[in-house]
Amino acid sequence: LVIFMWALSVTDVLRGAIDFMVAAVNLYRTRASETFSIGCVGNEFFIEGVTRFRIVWACILGILQMFIAVSLLVSGAIWLAYTKSIPDLLANAVALSYIMQVDELIYQVLVPRRAKALVTYVMPINMSGTIFASLPSGLPKKAVMMVLFAFIFMVVVIAANVLPNASRMRELKQVICPQ
Repeated sequence: LVIFMWALSVTDVLRGAIDFMVAAVNLYRTRASETFSIGCVGNEFFIEGVTRFRIVWACILGILQMFIAVSLLVSGAIWLAYTKSIPDLLANAVALSYIMQVDELIYQVLVPRRAKALVTYVMPINMSGTIFASLPSGLPKKAVMMVLFAFIFMVVVIAANVLPNASRMRELKQVICPQ
C-alpha cells in the first residue's frame, strides 16, 4: 500500500509536468510571437504572446522535472521495498513525501508576493484538443492512466524487490532458527 501511495504521489508530479508541457505547446500554437507579453482584462492576466525560446525552455524544464520524478519514484520505491519494520516504513514514507514537497516550500518562501499574485490571476491556458480527453465512459483518461501506471509499478516493485527479499528473509530464518 505504501509503495502504491508513493507511486500515486509521484504520478501526480508527472501529470503536472505533462500538463505544463502540453499547455506550453498549445500556448505557442495559438499565441506564437517574437516577444513575450502579458495582457490584462479586469483582475485577470493572460499571455498575449510567447516566444519559441520560452516554449523550448519550458519543455526542457518539464522533461527535467519528469526525469527527477521518475528517478525519485524508482529509488524511493526500492528504499521502501527494503524497509524491514513498520515504524521505519512509515518514517521513510514521510521522508519521501517531504522530499517531494521541497520545491513547493522553496516557492512559498522565496517567490515575492507580487509574482505569486500574478500567477494566481493568470487565466487558464486552453488545453482542448489534446490527447488527454475523457474515455467513452466519461472517466478522465489521464487519471485512469496515472492510477493504472501506479498500480503496474507497484506490482513490478513487489515482484522484483519485495517478494525476493521476503523469500531471503524466510531462508535466513530457517538457517538461524531451524525448527
